[in-house]
Order: sequence, then structure tokens, then C-alpha cells
Amino acid sequence: MELGSSALFRLEEGLRILNANPNAKLFVSGYSGGMTESHADVMRKAAIELGTKPNRIKAFPLAKDTQEEAKSMASYLKGKRVALVTEASHLKRATIFFKQAGNRHYASPRHVLRIRKKVIGKSTPMPATKVNALFTNG
Repeated sequence: MELGSSALFRLEEGLRILNANPNAKLFVSGYSGGMTESHADVMRKAAIELGTKPNRIKAFPLAKDTQEEAKSMASYLKGKRVALVTEASHLKRATIFFKQAGNRHYASPRHVLRIRKKVIGKSTPMPATKVNALFTNG
């Protein structure tokens, strides 16, 4: 499995935030969907290849959708400030599930669509000094 451009944008933002926060961890998720490797494992390997220490990454390879991702991460994220890194078009739905799971997070949308110079979603850099954990979803 290869990472597509959307996944690369999310991983890049996740690593930017992770590198600015020495005590943070990177949470990656996504199941295999019939492939030999899960999306979470591919993201984890890519982060390691880009210089991230393996002990700073937690993979969730069994979660099949955003709701399952939020539930499976809830106990790890409780009481932490979390950067939720996802596509701008997916941010509203992801925010709902993470709030329902009891997580407090900062939104950090990636992969913003532009049509005829009209911005469809905004991409604002996440403040890099306020994060204990972060999540990039598959």
C-alpha cells in the first residue's frame, strides 16, 4: 500500500506538530480494507522513515471508520490536548465523533480544495506549542 497525496498532507502536518512538541505522540489509524497492510501501519512506517522515533507513534490498525477511531483512542487521549489532523472536508464529522468520545482537540485541517480561486476549506496552521498528542486519520 502506498500513501496517497491526502495521506501525505496529513502526515506532513502531523509530523510538523509532533516535532514542535517533544512530549507529544503521533496517533495514526486505518484498517487494511483487504490489503496486506493497514493504513495505520503504512503511516507509521512512513513516519519512521522520515525520522520519527517508533516510541512516539501509536497505531490503531483495526478502526474501520472515524467513529471507531475516536472510541479506540479515547482512553489514550483523555485529559490531553489533541491536534485533530484531517482533511478540511472531513473535519466537521471527525470533530463530532471525537467530542462524543470525550476528547478536547484543536482542529488542523489539511488537503484544502480550491475551485476557481474560491477557498472551499481553510487550512490554518495549528499552534505548535499546545499539544500532548495528535491524530491523523486514514
